[in-house]
Amino acid sequence: MIPATDITLGLLAGGRATRLGGIDKAWLTRDGMSQVERWRRRFAAETSAILVSANREPEGYERIGLRPVADRTSADLGPLAGLDALAA
Repeated sequence: MIPATDITLGLLAGGRATRLGGIDKAWLTRDGMSQVERWRRRFAAETSAILVSANREPEGYERIGLRPVADRTSADLGPLAGLDALAA
């Protein structure tokens, strides 16, 4: 078993949200709780850190104890750019 201190979780929370009219999917709420907060609570005890691939409003993620990571490239690579940023 891998100890939680050796695990970092990376969430892909970025994106343009074009199908939602630009609404940031990470902050959609269900039962009064945002999706990103739900994931944070679910995995907090099983990880040492949770990184969030996000290019918008990093302050919101920081406020709930997550570390936002912006894409390292300006090219529109979608989720691949997020995975690259999280891996780096």
